[in-house]
Amino acid sequence: MSVQSLVNQLPYRDRHRTTKDTTTLLQIYRSLSPSASELFSMQTGSSDMLLTLNGTVAMFFKGSQYNIPVDIYLPLDYPSRPPLVYVRPTATMALKEGHRHVDREGLVYMPYLHEWSKHSHNLVTMCQHLSQIFGQDPPVFARPASQPFHPPQPPSYQVSEATMTSNENEPSNGEIPKNAPVRGWVV
Repeated sequence: MSVQSLVNQLPYRDRHRTTKDTTTLLQIYRSLSPSASELFSMQTGSSDMLLTLNGTVAMFFKGSQYNIPVDIYLPLDYPSRPPLVYVRPTATMALKEGHRHVDREGLVYMPYLHEWSKHSHNLVTMCQHLSQIFGQDPPVFARPASQPFHPPQPPSYQVSEATMTSNENEPSNGEIPKNAPVRGWVV
């Protein structure tokens, strides 16, 4: 499903900018792929479908390239609000405890997101900042084989992700399926 088709099915306030920024990002960061996610707000008790970008962002550390797995959630009022970015370690990785820019749940905090302005900020530059910050201080490390893998659990909000990567989950009419596989998240 194309980015434009996904965005057109979702209640974004600025569909043009959301589509433009996401398409530009995906042309440069080919390891990311779009999907639709259901975001549950514990504050309002309601949920919204939104665009999520899953994949990796490359960083360079000590002369070698590493690919950091991330999930990028675009709020419905994007670009007025910044994306939520999570580092999602694989089974062979662990989050670095006490990281300056990534909390124990994988949520990324960095000046670029904190200072977000819809007039001057975008997804490509955000990923460039991620690469730079992660290159200075990697948020993940190789997990020792003796250490059990515990996927990070989210803090205080719930996001269920319906991934649109396989044809069996994509109905013939192009709508987001009601019975798509979900991955629980509390955001």
